[in-house]
Amino acid sequence: MQQTIQNWNAPSVSPIWFEESKFEGENFNSEDYVDDLKRYIPLETLRSKLLEYAEEMRGKLVVLVNEDYDEFAALSTKLVNVDAAISGLEEPILAAKSEIESVRHGLMSHSTALKETLQRRHNVAELKASLELANAAAQSLSNVQKLVQTLEEDTTTAKARAGLLSHEALCKSLDRICSEMGRLLYLLQDSKHMQIIRNMEGQVASIKCIVENKLENALVQVLKEQDPTSLATLLHAYSTIGSSTTAERIIRDCVIAPCCASSLDVQSSNTPSDSLERIQRSLKQEVWQFLEVAISTSSSSLPYDFPGQAVFPEVVRAVESRHPTMYSPGNPKDFQQTYRSMEAFIGDLESLCLTASQVARFRCSQSFQSNKARWNFAAYFSLCFQDIASTYESKLPSCRDAFDSCEKENSVWSTCIKDCIASMEECLSDTTFILPVADKLVRLQLQIVSRFATWVERIIEYASAEEHALPASAPKCMALLCGSICATPMASIIAQQVRSKLGNFKAADLVEEAFKESEANLRVYADGLLDVSSTHIAARCAEFLGQIRGIVAAFRMTARVPTAAAQYSTMILKPLEQFKSEMVSSSEENTEKFCIQVIDKVSRRFSEVAKETLETAHKTEESLKKLKSRKNLPTAAEDSTSLSTDQLVEMQLSLDIKEFVQRACSLLMISPQRPEEIFAKVPEVQRLYDITQKGGSASMQ
Repeated sequence: MQQTIQNWNAPSVSPIWFEESKFEGENFNSEDYVDDLKRYIPLETLRSKLLEYAEEMRGKLVVLVNEDYDEFAALSTKLVNVDAAISGLEEPILAAKSEIESVRHGLMSHSTALKETLQRRHNVAELKASLELANAAAQSLSNVQKLVQTLEEDTTTAKARAGLLSHEALCKSLDRICSEMGRLLYLLQDSKHMQIIRNMEGQVASIKCIVENKLENALVQVLKEQDPTSLATLLHAYSTIGSSTTAERIIRDCVIAPCCASSLDVQSSNTPSDSLERIQRSLKQEVWQFLEVAISTSSSSLPYDFPGQAVFPEVVRAVESRHPTMYSPGNPKDFQQTYRSMEAFIGDLESLCLTASQVARFRCSQSFQSNKARWNFAAYFSLCFQDIASTYESKLPSCRDAFDSCEKENSVWSTCIKDCIASMEECLSDTTFILPVADKLVRLQLQIVSRFATWVERIIEYASAEEHALPASAPKCMALLCGSICATPMASIIAQQVRSKLGNFKAADLVEEAFKESEANLRVYADGLLDVSSTHIAARCAEFLGQIRGIVAAFRMTARVPTAAAQYSTMILKPLEQFKSEMVSSSEENTEKFCIQVIDKVSRRFSEVAKETLETAHKTEESLKKLKSRKNLPTAAEDSTSLSTDQLVEMQLSLDIKEFVQRACSLLMISPQRPEEIFAKVPEVQRLYDITQKGGSASMQ
């Protein structure tokens, strides 16, 4: 036995996949455990390991039992007279239980009796309330019948006396009847389950019909005479019996419909906006003050919506009956005018409302929502887009046609920026703009700017291509267009128009930034125009530089020391001087910028030709020296009194460059005695000036 126990206590090494802690889990399931392990452990191995573990657990159980077996066996010896002890405890417990049961049965009987009493009282109270309700309903019905009978008697008496009951007295009587009628209807609503009440429904319906007929007759008469005091009394009476829609219908039929019909019968209306404006004027002249009284009367707790249930639907019906296509965007101008007239009319109706709840009730009305849904804004914008975009596109000629029109007066070069601004302003003009498509119209303005920028870009590409022959006035036209673009504050013009239409709304700043960005991009293309036109003028100026190569040949035939600038140097900037005189309308900033670009390009070309000429003269002189040395002939270097050809050429170029610099200073309004100023503005001029200065010093040395 001990050997077996020792074997059970012997430590056993378990494999990694065998976790003993899983058997102690609350959610342990043997089937899931086996299914999980059999995927990578053979079943025989798993079975042997489980049997081994079970045997080990049995051994541990035996060990635990044997450890305290002596104490467990001694427990029975210590238990003496157990039954007597249990009997002594059981008797008082049973006595207490019996007493508690008797008390419990007594309380239950009293509770049942109390519940039955309360239920009887509740039933009696309900029956009493029903009887009181039925009695009140019967009394209220009797009161209504008496009041109606009294009103009929008063009316009959007044007729017998050859007169009529005054409107004020009649309306007050009807208001009193309706107040009692409203109380009766309330009582009937809360007691429909009672048979006695159901029996009264026929009488109530009959008396209600009589009261409504009298109310309608009285309201029609009051509307004819436009008595505001009596109107307020009748409106209160209608709201008391819950027939507010009936009052709205009567006002629509008796007041609004005749006014609309009379205004449209005066003369024919060509457009829906004319009809709407005519109805609006007629309403203001005839019934507007009366409507103000009616709406102010219903501004408190009375459930009336005269703008949305009486005025607006009847006006829309009248206009649409005369113009069935009033919602059609086929004619954008009529569509826009009709919508603006409708918005103005809606604004006038909302101005009659005294509270925000009345305005909200009007906007939530079925007639308002139906009218709002019938405007086809997408189609309207599409037609406006086609009209504005196609009109502007027709004003932009092709590049070839644009340059062919340079010699004409009022050519596209002088009007294209104006056409762009005019097309953009057309988007928000009074004949085009409506608020629901404001964002699309602003986007169209940006597209127009983009289209103009694309056209300018194509002009630049066309003018830059060498295969295209441009007219003589092409640079002038491009410079004129550049000046127009730079002088036109497009962003501020359009931003001001946007703010005038939409106010200082939150996105106005973003719209203005978008236009400023478009304007900045357009001015980049304007700089491109200026660069292309300056390139063409510079090419004309550079044509005179071809005469420099004749200087070398001239000084080979004579050794005369040059004392004045050559004729060509005075002609180099003549095209620029002429161009500047023709561009009087351009701003000083653009003119100076243009002159700087031309002088820079001409100076760069002048430098290239001067360097080539000096280099050629120097090489030729070296070749002649070598040739003369072979023939033992004297050279210019040996004759101290004469100068070499390259020295003479360099002296002549120095004089020519100085003349060029003086004329450039004159064009830029700079004093010739201060050449450093032009050197700062046009660094290429200084590099040209330094060619002969440095070269001349080296030659003299």
